[in-house]
Amino acid sequence: MQLVQVIDTKSNNLSNVLRALDRCDVKYQVIQFANELVKGSLVVLPGVGAFGSCLNELQVNGFCEHLVTHLAAGGKLLGICVGMQALARSSTEFGFHTGLSLIDAEVTRLANSESAPIIVPNVNWLPLDNVSDRFKPFAGKAMYFVHSYFMTNFRDPHQCAAIVKYSGIDIPAIIDSGNIIGFQFHPEKSGEDGLRILRHSIDLLRGI
Repeated sequence: MQLVQVIDTKSNNLSNVLRALDRCDVKYQVIQFANELVKGSLVVLPGVGAFGSCLNELQVNGFCEHLVTHLAAGGKLLGICVGMQALARSSTEFGFHTGLSLIDAEVTRLANSESAPIIVPNVNWLPLDNVSDRFKPFAGKAMYFVHSYFMTNFRDPHQCAAIVKYSGIDIPAIIDSGNIIGFQFHPEKSGEDGLRILRHSIDLLRGI
């Protein structure tokens, strides 16, 4: 069975994610430094808070460079909330920050559309829509979102595996790039459906 390693960036919702993995009967190892990565492992990157703080912790602990080589050598990656956003090439949250560039997209702030005002942050249970084949069992299932920024401007739109609609904006809720999956929502706070999609995604990644 492929090893699951969970990165502790000291700025993430680690305890909630670990409890969710326990409930999914997934065995894991918590790591803090890139030299603890095991070749071919499935890495879980949780995150709450600001993009820049998350990337700084990853950089200080050696992950920015090593995650790229880890994936190239057969590793897998599951990003959650800011952990998903960190996969993009850049973010404008509290200034401009360069991301891991594992997904060719940008992270920008939620803003009013011409048709609808918007409340930021987006704190809502929202149903998954426009769901790809790999996530069809979760079409229409509501997940829990807490965020002010979102991923957009994908070079490859097919990497967006599900969206949610919020105040006239289509927000990417799931990204899927083969050996990389990301959630904008918090599966660990999304009830039984959240646990199911977490386990489903780990099984998908292990099957690649």
